[in-house]
Amino acid sequence: MIIGRKLHKKPISALSLPFLLLFSLNFIYFYNCVNFYKDKGPEKCATISASKHIVVAHCKENLGWLDLLSSFDPLVCQHYHIHIYSACGMRVDLNSIIPAVSECTTLHRSRDHGSEEYAYFRYIEDMYDNLPPFVSFIQGGGITENPHLIYDIMVQDLPKLSYKSLSRHVRAAWHMFGTNNLTAKNKMGESKISETYFQYLNNQSDWVSDWRSMFTVSDFQIKRNPLEAYAKIVDMLASGECISVNCNMEPLLSSFFGCNPLFFQDKPSCTMGVYTNVSNAVIEEDYMKDSIKTSPYPPAWDTEWAICGGRTILYSMSMLNGALICLDNVEVNSAEINHQMNGDVKWKPDFSEVTWHVPSFHGNNR
Repeated sequence: MIIGRKLHKKPISALSLPFLLLFSLNFIYFYNCVNFYKDKGPEKCATISASKHIVVAHCKENLGWLDLLSSFDPLVCQHYHIHIYSACGMRVDLNSIIPAVSECTTLHRSRDHGSEEYAYFRYIEDMYDNLPPFVSFIQGGGITENPHLIYDIMVQDLPKLSYKSLSRHVRAAWHMFGTNNLTAKNKMGESKISETYFQYLNNQSDWVSDWRSMFTVSDFQIKRNPLEAYAKIVDMLASGECISVNCNMEPLLSSFFGCNPLFFQDKPSCTMGVYTNVSNAVIEEDYMKDSIKTSPYPPAWDTEWAICGGRTILYSMSMLNGALICLDNVEVNSAEINHQMNGDVKWKPDFSEVTWHVPSFHGNNR
């Protein structure tokens, strides 16, 4: 005969309390968020709570490669939210094109003003008050411009990251259109943008910049520019006030977000040096990039660094494997840099469905 036993509740361990608290806070946040955004539904709250957004400027490119994000991180939809700004009137069926990440993707219809910068700044206008900690801005066909793109987006970023090039295409930039050779009556949009936001570059014949307009930037760095600045440039991109469709913003974006070696040089408090034999990995597909065409271009083997007032910049010049990274209030060593830059040699995307625009060209290896 079994006599009833007094039941004792198992005490909650101290280790489980933080998890219960986090769960409770997330539940309260999501409940309040859904009620606040009744007209936009729970998807609005899911995108706000993601730790990083991936913003895709799309026209007619095949977006199927975005599904490879899930092969790098099977829990991608728990950590990221994708915003596709699609122009050109293309029909985009997320469930059929990117089934693995469709549940964490929002499709936005965008006007076709001929540049990815328009889509990027429209996103910033839409999300300025609800930005995640980091945003990666990429082109719809970005993987043919940087075969390491998935890795560069999803690898754990260096501490205190404020800006990182996602194109691996870093070289000298210049004023494509004159800044001082037009009369005040006949100023073009490029000159107005330069005079308003980039006066410190007007006396420079060239400067270091990343190209192909793909980068990760922190919310803090985005908000160092007022919302009105993004709105003004969006208006100029849409109005046709500029000679170029992108108002010459491509070589200016890194400077706009505070990542330019000019900010780290010629000051008494700055120190500079070189990490020798530390650079981004190079694979066969790098020689098939859109920007390489059919000409060889030497890879970078070393990475320059500068530390100024607690801020750090890392950069190397190459169209193949260039780097441009800015960090706030942190110093890093060569081992940390080398680990991040070469980590993806052990993991490669499936390039079998990727259509390259140019034939493969193998350059000389060191």
